[in-house]
Amino acid sequence: MAFWLAASLGLAADPLTVIPDDALGVAVINNLADTSSRILKLTEKMQLPVPELLPMAQLYTGAQQGLDDKGSLAAALFPAQDETSSWSSMGAVFVPVSDYKAFVEQLMPEDADAEICTVTIFGMQFLCTQKGDFAVLATSDARPLVEKIKASTKSVAQALAPM
Repeated sequence: MAFWLAASLGLAADPLTVIPDDALGVAVINNLADTSSRILKLTEKMQLPVPELLPMAQLYTGAQQGLDDKGSLAAALFPAQDETSSWSSMGAVFVPVSDYKAFVEQLMPEDADAEICTVTIFGMQFLCTQKGDFAVLATSDARPLVEKIKASTKSVAQALAPM
């Protein structure tokens, strides 16, 4: 159901086109700037003192440059790649970018030109790679997952096409 709903939103840079088809589940936030604005309006009507979420998230993560704020962000859950892992699944976040290099460079990468680089967000290390118009972020122990995402040719969007 979540796949169908996300696919039917008519997303500009559709994250479902870059998420591999073996994803266990996907959550999509359509048009980051618009969603942030709508949440702000709702909280104002409810008289809740909540700041606008997108600028606050950009401030706390350090992701000021290269983010496509009109794009859609997605989080996906995948089966664990490593059988010795204590987790049965691993996640990745697909961040819409207008300029991948500018996005990565502000996150203190160890090697911004690497196919898969290590970046710092909230003082923690994450792996980052580019897939289409998205920066793919995953925990630093998820290299096999990031490599699989980078190399994947079949997407959730293709798997949903017959529906």
